[in-house]
Amino acid sequence: MRIFAMLAVLAGSLALPQAAWSQTANAYRLAAARQANQSLMKLYGWESRTQISVSGEVKDTRIDSVGYGPDGQLQRNIMSDQQAAVRGLFLRHLIAAVDKKELEQYLTGLRGVLEQYTLASAGAIQTFLDRAVASGPNSQGLYQMTGNNVVQPGDVYTLWFNPQTRKPTSLQVSTSFNGGPVTLNATFRTIGPDGLNYVEFANLDAPAKQVNVQVSNYNCYRKF
Repeated sequence: MRIFAMLAVLAGSLALPQAAWSQTANAYRLAAARQANQSLMKLYGWESRTQISVSGEVKDTRIDSVGYGPDGQLQRNIMSDQQAAVRGLFLRHLIAAVDKKELEQYLTGLRGVLEQYTLASAGAIQTFLDRAVASGPNSQGLYQMTGNNVVQPGDVYTLWFNPQTRKPTSLQVSTSFNGGPVTLNATFRTIGPDGLNYVEFANLDAPAKQVNVQVSNYNCYRKF
């Protein structure tokens, strides 16, 4: 899911000194930091494993080779795709096909909601900063920023980061879609001399639909 790569860009743009947290923060500066981080990500490639489960049963496990192409767009090349087998009568195959289509439509709509949490504009970043409260350090020495009603009423957006490196360590979004709660948790890793910070693992839960999506990004390497 493209959302996890986009969240890494957002987190990198928000991992700034405390002086940048105030309501008078320059959101355009953060947008510029986002662009710099995006440019850095385009120099890297990685492998990504996505597992989709419904009602506790794994429906699809896919591994992709991921990176940005010459056009600047994220590209995925399938390395393996293991879908759950469907055995039995034709009717069961038909039901499985309908269920798969409904699941794909649901995940597509959910992705549209979650992409709003990448805060793609300077104005959206400013809204988050205006509503965020900074606190810390916690028992692990991490600081956090928490904003409420950032994209839609009742949502909660929390980012934890290391004050020494100013790099994010984890992120949580609690929101809703189609009338049901949705929670996204992500952990980050920093690598390389240029300090690339990316989403190493993400877990998406939509309990109303009994849907769970897990994404692991690994073997991250610099191409250029």
